[in-house]
Amino acid sequence: MEWKQILQFFEEIRPIVEFVIAILWGLYVYFTIKTFREIHRQTELQFEAFLMVTCDTTATIPEKATQKIKEVSDQFHEKWKDIVKQHIPSAIGQDSYLTLNLTNKGKSDILAWTIKMLLEVNPGQYLKKKYNTYGEQISWNINSETSSDIIGIGQTITLLVAKIGAYPEGKFFWEINYSDMRNKPYETFSGNTTKTVKNSLAFDMKE
Repeated sequence: MEWKQILQFFEEIRPIVEFVIAILWGLYVYFTIKTFREIHRQTELQFEAFLMVTCDTTATIPEKATQKIKEVSDQFHEKWKDIVKQHIPSAIGQDSYLTLNLTNKGKSDILAWTIKMLLEVNPGQYLKKKYNTYGEQISWNINSETSSDIIGIGQTITLLVAKIGAYPEGKFFWEINYSDMRNKPYETFSGNTTKTVKNSLAFDMKE
């Protein structure tokens, strides 16, 4: 009689036991997946590339700089150089340059990159009022091209990206897309994203 009662008891609580087992199994699967994802994330971080960008202006071309001045930006600078030379010849001096320094702070080589450049030129009040010269903007891309453009772990490359001396005021902006040795794409980087340059003789000229 006792065995029958025990068996009956287990039959009665079987749905509860099965429910508890299902919950425990679900929790096990959930935490197993969560742990696996965290391990995968930590493993990924060990091989992530990460780019840091700084910028400089210089009157001389740095010895180790890679020449990346594109024809479209060079012609745009020459156009503004002619404008300033025609109306404010004393403001024209020697050429100066904008450089970008790309440093790989990550754990994977950066094999390819594209820099999206935007330049907005402000002529200043003198050129605008006296000669009806208005500001304008231009955009262009700079791409990695050869093995010398690969950025190894901890390595910095310096890029000569634009002439700047003739602009009364020029505001440069840039975005960078890059990829690592696994062909993983990135858009995030740290450091400078903009630089304002000024030819004070041209921009601050008074009538």
